[in-house]
Amino acid sequence: KVAWVQKCPPIHIVGSHEVIRINFANKDALIPITVRSPLTPIHGSLAKMKSSNNSRLEKVVLQYINSMDRAQSTWKDGKDKDGKVLDLTSARIAENEYGYSTVQWNTKDLQDGTYKIRVATFCDTIQGAPEEFSEFSSDKITVHVDRTPPKLARAPALYMDSNQPIRLQFQELLSCNNTLDMVELFVQRDGSSVQVDTKDLVTVCERDTLVISFRQGFPMESVYGFDSKLVVRNVQDVVGNVMLGSAEYSLVFTGQGVQLEGKGNVFK
Repeated sequence: KVAWVQKCPPIHIVGSHEVIRINFANKDALIPITVRSPLTPIHGSLAKMKSSNNSRLEKVVLQYINSMDRAQSTWKDGKDKDGKVLDLTSARIAENEYGYSTVQWNTKDLQDGTYKIRVATFCDTIQGAPEEFSEFSSDKITVHVDRTPPKLARAPALYMDSNQPIRLQFQELLSCNNTLDMVELFVQRDGSSVQVDTKDLVTVCERDTLVISFRQGFPMESVYGFDSKLVVRNVQDVVGNVMLGSAEYSLVFTGQGVQLEGKGNVFK
């Protein structure tokens, strides 16, 4: 009697072309990963496939690897909130009749960095058989973990040439979707603090830097020589972390070509 040996069952991550971003807001959250088993409508659930008498299927697990760490070459098993390996052949993971199931991946202990995840099926090894008979791997998804709110890398100098833009460099790439409420400028005049209308400020986001300048035609004499205060808040990085609180910097705007103090402080 001849029996055909089946390849290890295929498995796919739904939305495998998306990038998962994990930030400060969901640092303790479980990340849902939806998986599809195309053979389930034919042979039943993954748990049923594993338990059948002639099955070679051993496990179907979510795995991850740190793609930035060249010293790490071994995929690690993902776990749930209770620390149990996310094995989709387990009866505790619900799978519908069409082969879809969703697992909750616990990412709490992941350090900041870039990872790849996959779902892999493992079957008992057949000596001399091609790899696809003992293992199948889904497409890989990129996962960016960044739980650190954006911080300034360089502050402006105290004395600024009012004809030159103010540059605020951060330690990471910024989200440039909305710069309207990131910057406020106050000028101390006649014993009171007067806010410069936000319409008179032009804030441009360039990768990791905010570039702030006065609009064309702004009456520069209204700020020359006066003590000023620049307030920065609501800055967001590309992963979605928002700057904690606000930062304030003292400035004095000088005439054209006069900048009396270096390039500003550098933060480490």
